[in-house]
Amino acid sequence: MTDTGFSGGTVSSPELIYIKQEQTERINKIVSGLPDMYKIPVVLYHQEGLSYQEISDRTGEPLSKVKNRIFRGRKLLKGLLAQ
Repeated sequence: MTDTGFSGGTVSSPELIYIKQEQTERINKIVSGLPDMYKIPVVLYHQEGLSYQEISDRTGEPLSKVKNRIFRGRKLLKGLLAQ
């Protein structure tokens, strides 16, 4: 979506929609390739909207481990997306 210069206005062109879909598919593919120990907390946090504590409760992992795995998962994603 691009800004039209008008307050609050956006324009969606078929090209921009296609680019957004391609980016989303690429990210989803990369996330699905992460090891489960990183993928599960990253997905629960970023896609499901759970808090660190909720992820800890759901997975049975200590809060510190959840935070660490989300941090490391993001770092892996950043590296893979940069390729």
